[in-house]
Amino acid sequence: MEWKLQDKMTFFFSMLFLLLVTIALFNVANTVALKGADKVEGVQLSPGQANPELLSQTRQNYLFTIISVTVLFLGLFYYAVMWPKKKK
Repeated sequence: MEWKLQDKMTFFFSMLFLLLVTIALFNVANTVALKGADKVEGVQLSPGQANPELLSQTRQNYLFTIISVTVLFLGLFYYAVMWPKKKK
């Protein structure tokens, strides 16, 4: 199957949109986690202060998610755009 430029651009932008939606969802999840950080394991914190352990874990999860989605995106991009050129 030969990919036209329009197909490649549609695929590229749909994957980019999917990446942005994933990052936005994890942003919301992190915000919710940090809002509830003072209720974790009975730790008493002043308002607006986050649990440092939970904050660190949340940042690690966020970074892992961004890296995973980026690698997936690059793999799909290679499969859709670069691989058909090599098959010729």
